[in-house]
Amino acid sequence: MSTARYSRAAAMLAGVRPGDDDAVEATRATLTELLDGDARVRSAVRAVAVADRRRDWAEPASDAARAVDAVLGVDADSGDGLRLVPASEVRPEAVEWLWRPRIARGTITLLVGIPGLGKSMLAGELCARASRGELPGDLPGPATVLYATAEDSPAHTLVPRLMAAGADLDRVQFVRLVRDGIDEGITLPDDMAALTLAVERSGAAMLVVDPLMAHLSGGIDSHRDHSIRRALAPLYRTAEDTGAAMLVVGHLNKAPSGDLFQRVGGSIGLTGSARTVLLMTHDPEAEEDPDARVLTHGKSNLGPLAPALRLRVVSRRVAHEGRTLDTAVVELLDEAPHLRVSDVLAPASDEDRSERDEARDYLRTVLEDGPRPSRDVIREARDIGISERTLRRAKSDLGVTAERQGYGSDGRWCWRLPPIDGHPCRQPMDARQVADYENSALQRDGPGTGAPIDGHTQSLAGYGPDEPPDDLFDEAEGAS
Repeated sequence: MSTARYSRAAAMLAGVRPGDDDAVEATRATLTELLDGDARVRSAVRAVAVADRRRDWAEPASDAARAVDAVLGVDADSGDGLRLVPASEVRPEAVEWLWRPRIARGTITLLVGIPGLGKSMLAGELCARASRGELPGDLPGPATVLYATAEDSPAHTLVPRLMAAGADLDRVQFVRLVRDGIDEGITLPDDMAALTLAVERSGAAMLVVDPLMAHLSGGIDSHRDHSIRRALAPLYRTAEDTGAAMLVVGHLNKAPSGDLFQRVGGSIGLTGSARTVLLMTHDPEAEEDPDARVLTHGKSNLGPLAPALRLRVVSRRVAHEGRTLDTAVVELLDEAPHLRVSDVLAPASDEDRSERDEARDYLRTVLEDGPRPSRDVIREARDIGISERTLRRAKSDLGVTAERQGYGSDGRWCWRLPPIDGHPCRQPMDARQVADYENSALQRDGPGTGAPIDGHTQSLAGYGPDEPPDDLFDEAEGAS
């Protein structure tokens, strides 16, 4: 480093007087020319500025401090610009938990899993418990929770589910935004000002965004790190400012990887922005039980990882105004400390991939002529050596949908290959073709579309606005 150049720059800083705009501009121009291309000298000049400010710290608006601020482009009166805050002046605070030690207040938690497993059901269960003040954490009592949904119908799906979970319905509020007289969902980050105000006014302890990708504005590229972080940064600030827990629901991609960060759909900036990440999967130790789930803790910047928690999806019926509504909930069971993310997210072996190829071919064949009862499809697959777990993975790969035909005890769940242009698919489709079809449908019709079938709604890829995830009420798999 040139001592002469450093000394000259320091002298120029010290000689500038506040209020002398001409001198400030001349000094800035000269310093730019003097220090061009020498990052070390620029850093040294900033060090001089910091030293000047520290000598007169008690009066930051002093002449010397203002002079330094003027040259560096800092507004001493407004507080804008670069500031150095000693760690000794930062007051440590304990983490407050909504659901200890999995969901913290004042930050973002990401809940991920493949479509159709019941992530929204788990979110609903947590909402219900929070509304009753029964989550193990730091809630002082019953709390208000906000729910932003873009896929599930509140009337057909979410409210019956909350009723079955015992929620205080007055404390669970759905987030909607009216634009030009049209009721629609929120988008991030465009609607964060209104959303922040809603959190503040309601005093909400938690906000659920389900799913995140359906709530991103058109200018956000979910596959670019800086873009997804730009969308989530305002959400994180709102969490910090209000103390609310932000539970963001996301999906896994189909990448053959056992790395959770690589499996989350979208940019790695999504898992990077979240302080905790929860993964919901089938229970690998209960392959013969299609309703068994496990929740593992994949990331925590706030403390040790929580033990894995076993879950179970169960069908329920609730009475409302003389009618019986079919729904389902997630039950929280015992912990499984020996299970890790690596145990439930291991990449498929060559043998596994071969078995799934066989299962996909089987599904294409048996569903080629139209929907069939899922009980029969599963039974026949077992007869030829295809396990139910492999069959369900193949079902997800192909985007096979489930639809309820009939009502009450006469009703049954059927599986159907995804349609193309409104007609049943009779040709083999791989995951990319299904994704391309979904994307085109989303662009054409918007999120949450599907044609009604016998009073229910058909989805495109095994999950949709009114369809219970993963055949939760299949005659062979639960009460119906």
